[in-house]
Amino acid sequence: MLRFLYNYQVITSFSSAVTTHALMLRCQPAVNTMQHIDEEHLVIPHAFRMNRGFDAYGNRIIYGGTMIPHSSLAYVSSGIVAQGEYVIPDFSPAPYYRIPSRLTIPSKEMEETVIEGIEAAGMTPYDKALLISKKVNSMIEYCPLSTGITTTAAEAFAMKKGVCQDYAHIMVSLCRLHGITARYANGFIIGEGVTHAWVEVYDGYAWRAIDPTHDTFIYSGYIKLAHGRDALDCTVDRGLFTGVTSQKTEISVTVVAL
Repeated sequence: MLRFLYNYQVITSFSSAVTTHALMLRCQPAVNTMQHIDEEHLVIPHAFRMNRGFDAYGNRIIYGGTMIPHSSLAYVSSGIVAQGEYVIPDFSPAPYYRIPSRLTIPSKEMEETVIEGIEAAGMTPYDKALLISKKVNSMIEYCPLSTGITTTAAEAFAMKKGVCQDYAHIMVSLCRLHGITARYANGFIIGEGVTHAWVEVYDGYAWRAIDPTHDTFIYSGYIKLAHGRDALDCTVDRGLFTGVTSQKTEISVTVVAL
């Protein structure tokens, strides 16, 4: 198996103190047949009383909060994961991965998009998904800050630009249009940057992964955090607080192969 060292750091600063701050985090790697954890650490301010559990999609979550006023929040998730081939067996995938979700409802333009070769004889769901990835990658321009966390697949497709979240949403939407069971996934990739999004496709036996942003199938090196019907199901960091303030968040991800 291959091993990877990861470090995920978030620093949020508030212009004035906030209180009644609730958090839900999906910032620790998933544990499955493809990926297991050799070592992990999570550092969160002591004022935050946190609990651990799982969400409705089986993702690991850390949730809780504090009533103590504060003007910043910093936390770090780090550790070492070991990975084999990105294949996650599933004998009964949930049916909602076959139908449109809030951010993946296709537009008429998407429904009319022609993907050459997808109806050829002998094509497996994974073969078809690779063609869809290639199509999405060729049509969409990577453009930071062009979209937001609630931008839909249809909106990004109409603009023909977006970031990894948008590439993944568009691909998931087109996969479902072609009868392919697909879901949104997020996590960390090798190098330095921020979190990344990709697509998991069900091939009839297991979930396999494709990255439409880079138009590549994923064998290893993508540290998975969570999955869902779309990004709203598996946000890495979600919070609510009381206070009149502006905030600034800095995110840093580093992944190194060992």
